[in-house]
Amino acid sequence: EGDWDSMGGWPARLSKMVIDHYKNKGSRFWPITLNLSVSGDMIRDLNDRLSEEYQRRCWTSQDNLVIIAVGTNDTRSEGQPDFYVNSPENFQYELFTLGQQLR
Repeated sequence: EGDWDSMGGWPARLSKMVIDHYKNKGSRFWPITLNLSVSGDMIRDLNDRLSEEYQRRCWTSQDNLVIIAVGTNDTRSEGQPDFYVNSPENFQYELFTLGQQLR
């Protein structure tokens, strides 16, 4: 992520925007932003590791901002144009599951 970008790509840019927003409001504290992207992962892969990664990296005594970008690898096709690696129905289920974990 961000090899071509001197600022580190969109996750780093977004993190800077969040920090700047809170600093401009005079706050000494701001949400932690983490990039948990793994190249090639599908939504089910994130679901499998989200809980453990969140518990290890985030503090429960502080607000945490979670921003997720998923779906690109779920929509690719293998071999034939209409043979997707994840069905729309399964993606919807996985997205719902992801949302439940983040509550």
